[in-house]
Amino acid sequence: MMFSKTNAMKVVTLGALTGAWLLSTGCKPSRAEADDTAATASAAEPTQTADAASSAAEPAATAQASAAPDEEVDAAEDEAPLPVPVEPPRFIVNRAAGVRFAAPPAYKETRSGNWVVYVPDDKSVMVAMTTFTKPNEATAKLGTVAQALGVSNVEWGQPKEKKLGRGKLPARVAIGKVSGRDAALSYATINPGGTTQLLWVYLLKPGASKERRDEVKRILASLERM
Repeated sequence: MMFSKTNAMKVVTLGALTGAWLLSTGCKPSRAEADDTAATASAAEPTQTADAASSAAEPAATAQASAAPDEEVDAAEDEAPLPVPVEPPRFIVNRAAGVRFAAPPAYKETRSGNWVVYVPDDKSVMVAMTTFTKPNEATAKLGTVAQALGVSNVEWGQPKEKKLGRGKLPARVAIGKVSGRDAALSYATINPGGTTQLLWVYLLKPGASKERRDEVKRILASLERM
């Protein structure tokens, strides 16, 4: 015989009332009656437990279903490609002058006499430098920079006092021109504070891109004492 939840509760209540009446009259229920009451109560419990389990399962299923989209998003994020790291600048050190600057990694280093020249693959920009320690030595070395840069007939304007680089180093800067060529040319004598000073020259050839022009500015802007 099957008991519903309502019938089971009625039986349990009736059993409890019967037990209470017997105790009030001083009578004890027989062992058979006690066993019948216990069996009836235990038979009702599985129905209640099953109902509770069913109710508890519903929120769990709902939570699992709602969590699934988040798990898919997380998985998609894990599969996304990592950002490409930015290549750090290559610092060029001039120990004699006690300075350094950041050169683009693609620039190659060549030498011509006393000059060290940095050139990209397209050769639209050339950055040359050397050092000097005596008065008028910079002027003499400027006379040889044309050969290092592969130009001729260079004419220089009047130098002006400026502060250059990250270290705001005192400098004298002049603009030059190459006869017969639409090229930008400039030099700077830079004093880091010691006996050895830096002579810095750059050449922008005709057709040099804005990217190359900006690179030259960044190179000079990075100049600092070591």
